[in-house]
Amino acid sequence: MLTGDSFTNLRLRRFAMESKKEQLITEVVYQGNHTYEIKKTIDGFKGDKAILIGLYPTVDGDNITKIDSTQLHLINHMKELGLNEVRIMNLYSEVFDRKPTTSQLTYDKENFEYITQAVNTAGEYKLIIAYGSSHSSNKTTNTLKKNLLEAISNSKAKDRVYQISSVRISDKFSGEILKK
Repeated sequence: MLTGDSFTNLRLRRFAMESKKEQLITEVVYQGNHTYEIKKTIDGFKGDKAILIGLYPTVDGDNITKIDSTQLHLINHMKELGLNEVRIMNLYSEVFDRKPTTSQLTYDKENFEYITQAVNTAGEYKLIIAYGSSHSSNKTTNTLKKNLLEAISNSKAKDRVYQISSVRISDKFSGEILKK
């Protein structure tokens, strides 16, 4: 009787098929319903590292395997972009089940300090701005975006800034635009 592995090996030899395994590792830094970082790493793939800054998370410690549309887009293109690790951080840390209204979004000093520290110690990491134009009329959101751009422009990482957007966020940085 053939077991699962021996059957798979027999089938692969018979039909000249190949088998490949690749592992996407997810790590989440969170506290309660606040997520500060979601790290995605392709195990065994050599590439660059990046910090992606989005708007708000949908993943916390209780649903670490959940993937929102931004993460899915990023995961689908990590190899194409030459990335083996992405640290995802968001301007807002509170996790919502649905897209939050502007009144639900509040400034989180601890989260912004976490992002600023990551930017200031980015080393070889590329910085990818991917917060888009959502909530563009919200004063808190605009203040966070402005403060983030100032923090980046004062960091050593300012020459490694990219954006995922259909329009340029700032001409201060030398990175490319990564179109969605």
